[in-house]
Amino acid sequence: MLLLLAALACDKSEPPTSTLVETWPATDSTPSGSDDTEATGTTDTSTGATDDTSTGGTTDTQPTDTTDTTDTVDTAPPPGELLIEQIKTDGSEIGEAALIIGPDGTTVLIDVADAIDAPKVLEAIDHHLAERQIDWVILTHYHSDHVGGFASLFEPSEANGGDPIAVTNAVIHRGPFDLDRRGVHVDQYEEACTLLTSDAWEPARMELCDGKERGSCDLMGAGGPWPVSSCDGVFKGDLVDPSDDGEGNITSIDLGEGATLALFLVNGYLNVEGEPVNSSEGGAPIGYTTIGDENARSIGGFVSHGHFRYVFGGDIPGETPNIEGFIVDNGASIKLPDGTPALPEGSVDILQANHHGFRFATNQAWIDWLAPLDGQTRNMIFGSSFEHDGAPDQGVLDRAAENLGGGWLWVTQLGRGAGEHEQVRCRDRAVVVETADGGDSYLMYDRLADEKGEILSFDSTR
Repeated sequence: MLLLLAALACDKSEPPTSTLVETWPATDSTPSGSDDTEATGTTDTSTGATDDTSTGGTTDTQPTDTTDTTDTVDTAPPPGELLIEQIKTDGSEIGEAALIIGPDGTTVLIDVADAIDAPKVLEAIDHHLAERQIDWVILTHYHSDHVGGFASLFEPSEANGGDPIAVTNAVIHRGPFDLDRRGVHVDQYEEACTLLTSDAWEPARMELCDGKERGSCDLMGAGGPWPVSSCDGVFKGDLVDPSDDGEGNITSIDLGEGATLALFLVNGYLNVEGEPVNSSEGGAPIGYTTIGDENARSIGGFVSHGHFRYVFGGDIPGETPNIEGFIVDNGASIKLPDGTPALPEGSVDILQANHHGFRFATNQAWIDWLAPLDGQTRNMIFGSSFEHDGAPDQGVLDRAAENLGGGWLWVTQLGRGAGEHEQVRCRDRAVVVETADGGDSYLMYDRLADEKGEILSFDSTR
């Protein structure tokens, strides 16, 4: 069932003056006036890495929230159900993070946004959870909008009031391999790397790749790129059960009541019927020297509960290197432990737009595989912010909307110069998904503090 409502579109307005939150460590080596981000197309002065995501759109203004008819939000999903929140980040810098709460209370944080976004990430955790405690953290790749908030969230800092988030199981990432200062955001990577390689964090460190030589946290020094020799982290099976590590099963986290988070891609390595296949074998080799190369090394996976499926891919591109196409070509061979396809064509309900909805990702083949024109209703979520220039892109919005069967394009915040579409729902808020009836259906709404917008209900795909 789809409750058809008028689309709510963010107004594009000038961002309000924001106060930079002092983080730990308190100093930032990025010179004043420079922008070490993916949004503006400027050069990172510390790395020389130049981003090509700027669209040259006109300067608009950041959306101002308007409160619609609201209800009080419960602090947890109904017992036995799954909750996913695409966190609405600060907007004055780029950032992305998503919180997942399983039916049994297992928690996962996918990416940690940028340092200035720490209060927004903490608000989501404090809102939904009784304690500042996360079971699993997944860092999809080493760009500032995905790893820059690590120290501010997980070490005592002014941003968290001296009350950091505790990690009970592990921080999952590819490890210190395949690194180059021209592709990685140096300052933010070095800060996270220094913490994760420390003795204090060693028990919570889970690296999905390995190499003959471990990389340095100091990317401005000599050495590199410290290539991987393998990425067996997509073959770990159940992460809390080491007994199945050698069986080639897709890496997974049990979320309870039949819900699962699975990882099938890391650093260009795909789990194809229990065997590692690198994207270079599929005609999509990954280099080291550009922002796009680092995006292509993102971790990709899905969350399932009953019939419900949600797919995420960090910033994987759909152009050179075409990692999306590589996955689509091998999609039927991504298998569950029982040998059945993990992601049959058309089995997905919600697509998280790759790379915030920039024009270089979420290509037509990717959409046709996950959301074919079969009459079923699906939705797409864009984790974008005002400083993600040109996101979501007009072309991405148009081709996605065509395939959603009346579903919506949910945007946390429109980027400067973003595209427009009548199916966009954007109120400058977090976007929340809750499964119902054991995953047979799901609810979607936007959230601001203790208020939520009107609830839309959808049947999961069959």
